[in-house]
Amino acid sequence: MPGQRMKPFVFLGLSLAIAGSPLSGARAAPVMTPEALDTLAREHKRSHQLQVHQTMALTTLGLMAAEATLGLVSTRTDSRDWARPLHIALGGSAAGLYGATAFMAYSVDPTAEEAIDAIAWHRWLSYAHLATMVATIGLGYMTALPVLPDGVSRETVRTWHGVMGGTSLGLMTASLGVLIFEF
Repeated sequence: MPGQRMKPFVFLGLSLAIAGSPLSGARAAPVMTPEALDTLAREHKRSHQLQVHQTMALTTLGLMAAEATLGLVSTRTDSRDWARPLHIALGGSAAGLYGATAFMAYSVDPTAEEAIDAIAWHRWLSYAHLATMVATIGLGYMTALPVLPDGVSRETVRTWHGVMGGTSLGLMTASLGVLIFEF
């Protein structure tokens, strides 16, 4: 029967006709203007920079945790000889990586949004942990000096170095926490 043989071709033709029409629900691909392409490229670059920042920040946080542990261990007299040089080496590494991580974050193009959200809290906390990190590095340098200025106690400088280091570590952890829990 010729009519039965034609049905698949009729249905195929009809389905192709509908597929190309507004009835199909399919939409044509949007035309990308140069401005849209530029925006897409900027968003891709921003996303990549933030991913690199995240990896570097987590590495820095781990280094700082190890450094803090060694700092606490080095206060014991029996482990000072081996723990202190490691603490200093990790401190230098963490400071360098911290600086690179901060540069990566502050060089990212800001978004147009001015909302107070997790990202805003993260940025505000970054200013605080930057200040405490600078103080930690300065006080750490002072503890390594062979002679301190008159009236400055080495034990006081060490104590404040530990306090600032712990505060930096806490603020960096809080900075991570606001992103994870989206305060």
